[in-house]
Amino acid sequence: MLDKIKIIEEVKWINKILDHTSGKLAVIEWTKEDLCGDKLYQI
Repeated sequence: MLDKIKIIEEVKWINKILDHTSGKLAVIEWTKEDLCGDKLYQI
């Protein structure tokens, strides 16, 4: 049940981002490592 709640909250958050960015976004797999700079080009 907790996983279902987490999923619902994630969908709400993604929808807020979609509204804010006019639908221009990319969803990437989560990683512990901070993805910035040149690391972004590797994904």
